[in-house]
Amino acid sequence: MSDDSAVESNGRGGAPRVLPTTKPCEHEQAVLFADILRKELRQMRSAAAAAEARWSRRHDGDVDAEPPERLERLQGRIQEASTLLDALNARFLRT
Repeated sequence: MSDDSAVESNGRGGAPRVLPTTKPCEHEQAVLFADILRKELRQMRSAAAAAEARWSRRHDGDVDAEPPERLERLQGRIQEASTLLDALNARFLRT
């Protein structure tokens, strides 16, 4: 195996995956990006909670009311950012 790779279990009992090792500068960049993503996620989750509370107050008891499209888009962005953070942690930070 070359010096540019590391072996990691795939967690399914199968063959291990080979991942390229990271350079210290790549690791540091990943740490900074993860911090930015965490801050963004906190802000988006806070905004989503406030929007959901406002929507809930306006539609109290209306079981047929659909949440606004912009709230659904925000929830989708939260999911995307969370998935990206998970992938970043798995690839660079191993947390």
